[in-house]
Amino acid sequence: MIRETIETIKKRIEVADSIKFKDKQEFLKLLSTLEAEIVSLSKTHPEQAESITGFTKVSTHEATRGQKNPVHPTKAYFVS
Repeated sequence: MIRETIETIKKRIEVADSIKFKDKQEFLKLLSTLEAEIVSLSKTHPEQAESITGFTKVSTHEATRGQKNPVHPTKAYFVS
């Protein structure tokens, strides 16, 4: 499942119009490094490896989506 998620993340980065080509190359390089580390980690700590992969997927989704929805500056200081 980890490798499938990493592949999904790779594809999302590759097709993202909101990321410059140079940045895509850097992200893909970093993702390859992360993948090697996650696969190694999953052998001894599978739950943590899945968690890191999940957070990476969510972060990629937020970073690559075209329409950003920033929090209003005055609301950023209040926590409910």
